[in-house]
Amino acid sequence: MKWLLFFATRNDLLPLLSDFEGARPVKYVHAGHWPDATPPTWSSGSQLPHLGVATASSSVVSQAYLVAHPETPIAPQPVKLVSGETRYLFDQLANPESAVFKPGGLWRAQILLHGGFGTASESQASQLLMKAFATAIRSHFQRIKAFWVGTGAERMLDSGARLTIAEQSPREFDLTRHDPEAS
Repeated sequence: MKWLLFFATRNDLLPLLSDFEGARPVKYVHAGHWPDATPPTWSSGSQLPHLGVATASSSVVSQAYLVAHPETPIAPQPVKLVSGETRYLFDQLANPESAVFKPGGLWRAQILLHGGFGTASESQASQLLMKAFATAIRSHFQRIKAFWVGTGAERMLDSGARLTIAEQSPREFDLTRHDPEAS
């Protein structure tokens, strides 16, 4: 599984996604469970609801999107619940021609949760999406340790905000510019 992890505000994501989408047209499909076989789909990252605002206190459970070429069909997996209701799961394992985009974003005023772009697939389409996103992120973000960091996220880091995986995560695991062991 390949992942590009990043910290980004909405204003960091907009030019990044614009360049990514300029390299090849894509669609963003609501990942996870949905009540019917037709999940919400967007043609631009700028249209995603709450872009730059985390949907949960942890990056792990924040909203994700499948990213694919507009003509690529996205297959739902029907899941029967104990209640008898059927829900539909949209994930990358059932859709290997896609990649996964988790925007992360602001959680409370001083916590920025990381996002990511990745794939578990070796398909040519998935690998091309990874390459296009990697090219875009390198031109807009800078590398700090294991993360790509946008300008707005970097300002938050410098002002003392937490850049982290989850609100509940101990502060010693937050992104910093220095190595605490070297002090």
